[in-house]
Amino acid sequence: MDDQPLEQRLQDTLGPLYEVQQELGGGGMSRVFAAQDLSLGRRVVVKVVSPELSSGVNLERFRREILLAAQLQHPHIVPVLAAGEVDGLPYFIMPFVSGHSLRQRLDGTHPLPVPEVVSILRDVARALAYAHSVHIVHRDIKPENVLLSSGSAAVTDFGIAKALSTSRAPRGTNLTQGGTSLGTPAYMAPEQAAADPNTDHRADLYSFGILAYELLSGAPPFHGRPPQALLTAHMAETPPPLQSVAPNIPPALSGLVMRCLEKSPADRPPGAAAILDVLDRLDISGSHTTVPVRSTVRPQPLRWALVGIVAVLVAVGSFLGWKRMRGSETLLDPALVAVAPFRIASADPSLHYLREGMLDLLAAKLTGEGGLRATEPRLALTAWHDAGGSDKADLDQNASVDVAQRLSAGRLLLGDVVGTPTRLLLSASLLEVPSGAQLTRVSAEGPPDSLPRLIDEVAAKLLSSVAGESNERLPKLMSTSLPALRAYLDGMARYRRGEANAAARDFGRALDNDSTFGLAGLALRMAAVWYGDNAAAERGLRLAYQARGRLSPRDRALLEAVSGPRYPAQSSTVEVFQARQRYLNLAPDRADAWELYGDQIFHFGTILGYLHPPHDALAAFRRSLDLDSTNAVAFSHILLLAVQEGDTALERRVVRLSGLLPDSTSRGWLAPYHWFKAHLAGDSATYLGFRDSVRIDHQNMMYRFIDHAFYNGVGMEDAWYSVQSMILKAPTREAKRNLYGIAQGLALMRGRPHDAQAYLVEQYANPEDPNLQVTTIRDAMMANGDTAAARRAAGILRRLEDLSPTDSTRREQQHQAVRAMEPWRLSRGDTSRTRLSIERLRTYQRGQTGPAIDTEVEIALIQAMYDHLLKKPEMRRSAERLDSLLAATDYQSAHVGRYALANVVTGLIFETLGDPERAFAAVRRRTVWWTQYQPYLATQLREEGRLAALAGHRDRAIESYRQYLGLRTNPEPEMVAEVEQVRDELRKLEQTDTR
Repeated sequence: MDDQPLEQRLQDTLGPLYEVQQELGGGGMSRVFAAQDLSLGRRVVVKVVSPELSSGVNLERFRREILLAAQLQHPHIVPVLAAGEVDGLPYFIMPFVSGHSLRQRLDGTHPLPVPEVVSILRDVARALAYAHSVHIVHRDIKPENVLLSSGSAAVTDFGIAKALSTSRAPRGTNLTQGGTSLGTPAYMAPEQAAADPNTDHRADLYSFGILAYELLSGAPPFHGRPPQALLTAHMAETPPPLQSVAPNIPPALSGLVMRCLEKSPADRPPGAAAILDVLDRLDISGSHTTVPVRSTVRPQPLRWALVGIVAVLVAVGSFLGWKRMRGSETLLDPALVAVAPFRIASADPSLHYLREGMLDLLAAKLTGEGGLRATEPRLALTAWHDAGGSDKADLDQNASVDVAQRLSAGRLLLGDVVGTPTRLLLSASLLEVPSGAQLTRVSAEGPPDSLPRLIDEVAAKLLSSVAGESNERLPKLMSTSLPALRAYLDGMARYRRGEANAAARDFGRALDNDSTFGLAGLALRMAAVWYGDNAAAERGLRLAYQARGRLSPRDRALLEAVSGPRYPAQSSTVEVFQARQRYLNLAPDRADAWELYGDQIFHFGTILGYLHPPHDALAAFRRSLDLDSTNAVAFSHILLLAVQEGDTALERRVVRLSGLLPDSTSRGWLAPYHWFKAHLAGDSATYLGFRDSVRIDHQNMMYRFIDHAFYNGVGMEDAWYSVQSMILKAPTREAKRNLYGIAQGLALMRGRPHDAQAYLVEQYANPEDPNLQVTTIRDAMMANGDTAAARRAAGILRRLEDLSPTDSTRREQQHQAVRAMEPWRLSRGDTSRTRLSIERLRTYQRGQTGPAIDTEVEIALIQAMYDHLLKKPEMRRSAERLDSLLAATDYQSAHVGRYALANVVTGLIFETLGDPERAFAAVRRRTVWWTQYQPYLATQLREEGRLAALAGHRDRAIESYRQYLGLRTNPEPEMVAEVEQVRDELRKLEQTDTR
C-alpha cells in the first residue's frame, strides 16, 4: 500500500464521505489536497502532515489536541472540521476558502498600502485575541497561514503546531533542531527558537509583529539569511526600526509593530486584544503611503562576513538606483541630515582621519533621537565621490546641497576641523535643503585629547538648535549628558505635538540619566499634569525644585509659575496666577509663558475675577500660537474658544495645524471639535455618530462630552448617553463604581435628584458609609436632593458626631459628620449645636499636621451661616472672613462639592447685605474643564444668573441661564417649576432693551 500515491491512499482512508480532487501544494509542514464533502456538497481542504514532522507523533494524542483546536469558532479563523491519520500520517480537514493566501498577495519586494495592511492586521489580531482567550496558541503565524477572501482575512492551521509538539514522543524533544522546527524561522519568536518550554501566547504576538513588518516594509527583518542564522538573529539582534525602512506609515503603527518585536515577552503588548485596541484607534483616513525604502542591516552581536558583503552591495545598489533616478523628484526628509566630509585645516597629519571619520562619529550621535539622524556614512561617501569630491577635493556648497537632495536629506552639514598642537576646534553649519539657507552654526573647542567631549557638544548643540531651544538655555543643556539631552529633546518635540504621555516618558528617561537635569524635571511636570499623572508630575516638580540653582532666572520663574510660589506648600489659585504673570513679564517672547497664562484664565478665570474669561484666555492662546505654531499644547482649548468666540479664521488655522499632528493626537482633538460644530449647526446625524464613537474611543469622547456640557451646556444628553454606555461595558465592579460617581453628578445637573441618589448608593458597598451620608445631605442642600434620604443620613451622622474618638479613623469620621451636619442644621433653622460644632472643629484643627485652610473654611462657613440666620451684627465681618478664605484657596486641589456650597452661601449673605456685585463674584468661583465631577454646577449657574442680573451684568446673566437650561435636559416633575422660572427670567432678559 505504501507504493500507492499519497492522494490514492488518502482517498481510500476518507472513503465515501469525501472525494479527493487534486493536490494544491503545501509547505514544509504538510501536503494539501482539495476535496469535495459529498454529504454537504461543499469543497474542503485536506492537509496531511509531512513524514518528517509525523515521526514519533502519538496519533491519539494528536487527535485529542486537534479536537481542542476544532472548538475555535470565529469569523477570522478557518476551523478544523475533522482529523485522522492515513498510514501513520496525521491529517486534518478544513473548509476551502475561496481566494488566495497573503503570501500570494505579497510580491516579495514592495509593501502593501497602509489601509489594506491595517485591515488585515485587525482581522488577524481578532483571531488571535479569541484563540488566546481560550488558551490556544498558533505558533506559526506567517503570510502562508493568512487567507484573503472577500476583503477579509482569516487565519488557518490554528493549534496544529501545538498538536504536533505535545503529541510527540518522547516529550521534551527540541523541535527547533534537525530541520523539524515547528514554526517558521523567519517568523519565530526568540523563546520559540530557543525551545523554551514556557513559550506562551506572546510568541504569536512576536510572529504577528514580523508579519506586520513585512506587510509594511516589503520584507521581514533579517531577510535573506539561512534558517539557523535567522533563529540566531531573532534571539540576539534588534530589527532595524520600522520607521527607518517605511518612514511614511503612522508612528503609532510603527511603534506598535516594534513593541511586538521585543525580545522579552514581558516587553510586548500583554495580548492580542491590546494590539487590536491600538489598531482600532488608528486614523488612516489621511494620505499615508508606503515607500519601498531599504536600509543596510547591521547585525549587532553577531557579525557575519557574508552579511557585511551583502550590506555593501545593498548600499552600492541603492546608490546606482539613485543615479538612475537623478531626474526624478525626491521627497526630502527634514529629520535626515547628510554629513559631508569635514575640511581639515591643520599641519598635523594625524588629524586627517577626521575628514571622513566625522561622518562615522556624527552618525553614531545623530541617530534620530532628539530630532536628527545622519545618512549612512558609506552611502553618503559614495554619493559625494560620484559628484566629484575626493580625499583632497571638496565640493562647493551648491554641489553639496545637490548630493544631500539626491540622498533625500532635508538638511546638509558642512564642517571644519582646525587643529594646533594644543587646541582642537570643531565647527559645523547646518543648511536647509534645497535652499542652502543656514539654519544654525555650532562649534566646540578643547585640547586634542577631548575629542569625544567635543563631538558630544557639537551633536548636542545641533539637536538643541533643531528642537527650537533658545540660546539662553544652551549652557544649561550642555551641562547634562548626551543621552539625557536626547531624551529631553525627544520629549519636547512630542510635547509640542500634543503627545503628552509619550513626552513624559522621554522626560522620565532624561531624569533617569541625570536626576539634576532641572529643565527635564520642569518639562515632566508640565506634560504629566496635562494628562493627569500626579505621581510623575510631582517627581518632575521635586527634581526641578532641587536643581533650581542650575536654572536661569527665566526658568526659575517658569518653575514658580507651574509649582506656585509656596512650593512645596500649596499656593492659592490667585498666587499661581500672579506667578504666571511674573513669568510672562520676564519671558514675553516664549510661547509657553502665554500658554500658561491663558490656561490659568481658561480654567480659573471666574475665580480670578475675569468677567468674560473665554475672550481673555483666547487672546493669550492666540499670542502663544503666533510665537510658535508648532506648539500644539493649547490647540484643544483654542479650537473650543475660537468656535465660541466666532473667530472662524483662527478656527480654520488651528484645524489645519491639528491635521499635521500625529494621527492619534489629531483625531483625539478634532473629533470633539467636529462633534461640537455639528451640535451648533443642529446636525444631529453627525453629532449622534460622534456620540456613538465612545464604543471605539473608550472614555476619551465621554470626557469631552462632559467637558463641553460643563463649559457651555452643549451636549448634555450625549454626555449622559456615553456614561450609560460605558457603565454597560465596564468589566469590573470597581470600574462601574467610578462611572456611577460621574452619573450621579450628571443626574443632579439634569434635574433628576432621585436618580442621582440611586447612583450614589450604588457606589458604596456599605449603606452606612459616612461618605455616602455626607454626600446625600449636601445634595439635598445644594441640588434639591432626596430629602427623605437626607433625613436618614442625618440620623446616621448624628451618632458619629457624639463619638469619643479613640483613633484617627474615628476622629476623621467625627470630623466628617460635624462639617456636614452643622450646615444642614443651620439651613433648617436649628442652632442648638452650633457652638459645640465649632469647638469640635477647632479641636480637630489643633491636631492637624498639614494645611489647615480647609478646616478654617468649614469653621468660617458655619459662623457665617449662624450669623446670617440670626441676623447678627457680626454678619458682614464673618462673611468677609469666609470670602477672604475662599479667595485664598487652591481650587485645583479643593473639594468641588464643599467649596461650591461655601461660595454659594457667601453669595447669598452678601446679597442680604445689599452687595450684589460681591455676591455675584462669590458664586462664580468655580473651575472650568478641570474635573468631570461638578454636581452642583446647575445650582451655581442659576444663582450666578440671578445675581448677575441684580448686579447689572445682563450678558453674563443670559450666558449663565442658557448654560443652566442646557444642563437641565430632563428634569424630574418636582424640578420642572424651577426650570420654567429660569426660562421665564431668561426670556425677560433677552427681550430687555439694551439701549
